Amino acid sequence: MSNSDFDDDAPRWYWAADSGRGLDIDAFERADDRFVIAIGQRELWARVHREVNPRGDCAWSSFGAADGKATLADCMRVFLQAREIYGVSLNRLVLEFARVPVFAKFIKDSPSALGSSISNPVGKGPLPRPAYDGNVERQVGQRIADTLGLEEDWWR
Repeated sequence: MSNSDFDDDAPRWYWAADSGRGLDIDAFERADDRFVIAIGQRELWARVHREVNPRGDCAWSSFGAADGKATLADCMRVFLQAREIYGVSLNRLVLEFARVPVFAKFIKDSPSALGSSISNPVGKGPLPRPAYDGNVERQVGQRIADTLGLEEDWWR
């Protein structure tokens, strides 16, 4: 991107993750630590080229309000997608999201020790990651409908 391509008039938050070598599922590679969060596109793309992919090949988007005031819900949407879709490491997610004031406050105000917010497994093996399951999607949709009093098929 050239300097004129950047939209930095407002202090908006952005994220970028290595997108796993294209859409070929057999060529997928976890992003692990190749994930960044930045305020403004200039900072985002400088960090992408240094820390994610030198060619700038990545998934990226803005998150939160255009005034830079991201909510915890905004952060969690990106957090869950980055972890499950792109395979970003938990430690990298927490480290990067600690840049966002509302997330940093969430971690700071936790009644647990700081070590509970980073990778701290009780065993040596990695935790399993189940594949997508449409039944689980349906169950989550139904649970949300029950919790919030929504129509049964609100997500379809």
